[in-house]
Amino acid sequence: MQTRQLIGFILGAGARPLAIYAGDVLTIGRDPQNMINFPDVLASRNHAVIESSAVTGTVLIRDLGSANGTWLNDKRLSPHDPVKLLHNDFIRIGGKLLSFVSDQPNLLPQAFGARVAHQETVKDGLMFKNGKVIDVSAQQNRATQKDVNTTQKVNPIGQPVVSAARSSVMEATLGGSLSDQNLAEILQFLHANLKTGELKVRGAKQDGLICLDQGNIYHAECGDRHGPPAIYFCARQHSGAFKFTSMVKAPDKPKNVSDPMMQIIFECCKRIDESELAGQ
Repeated sequence: MQTRQLIGFILGAGARPLAIYAGDVLTIGRDPQNMINFPDVLASRNHAVIESSAVTGTVLIRDLGSANGTWLNDKRLSPHDPVKLLHNDFIRIGGKLLSFVSDQPNLLPQAFGARVAHQETVKDGLMFKNGKVIDVSAQQNRATQKDVNTTQKVNPIGQPVVSAARSSVMEATLGGSLSDQNLAEILQFLHANLKTGELKVRGAKQDGLICLDQGNIYHAECGDRHGPPAIYFCARQHSGAFKFTSMVKAPDKPKNVSDPMMQIIFECCKRIDESELAGQ
């Protein structure tokens, strides 16, 4: 069987990255028959199409004469005029924001999360429960400020002093249930928002630890599993809880993960789907 060539991903089309392979044609619009369906009054029934060449792998986007337009990096596309998509390009259709990321090595989709979090018209699409983006920055800032107000000391000139024991850790945590959001969604959020810290997974079968530096996993462990196998075992656990603690400095753990984050996230999606089909 011939292996399909993976070209990249569309972020924002659902709760997980949407893979694009050579030769794919992804239709976009309000009609439910579209590959990417937007129930948005600003989207036309057949709004736009994304096509990947089976020969060159080039990815093109084309507006199909929509009433409200297709916007690429804040510039409106001319109807029926195909335009090449580049890594980290932003696509806006009505109140929906998408991003194209290439599968080429060392190219990271880290700008998308920050932009979506501040896009007031975008209420769904990146991740988490019901496909909605959760912007935890305000909660983190309040938690950090509260901690400073209640525990800080001051030096002789009245400036706050942070103890050495607390200097590497910020009191900013993100937690929840694995039944509400799966590991792929959690990792996508942490990666897109350049998070540094440790993610603890307390699963029904086994606990795991995943360490990130600037949104990229470099260490993982779960029982006697280490590296990517530990991540994928955690991904197959659908009950339990998770807690991510942000840190100024990455946890002091040896590197045992080198795979690109989008590859890890996509593989987590596959493992999750497999375990759900198997009823595990």
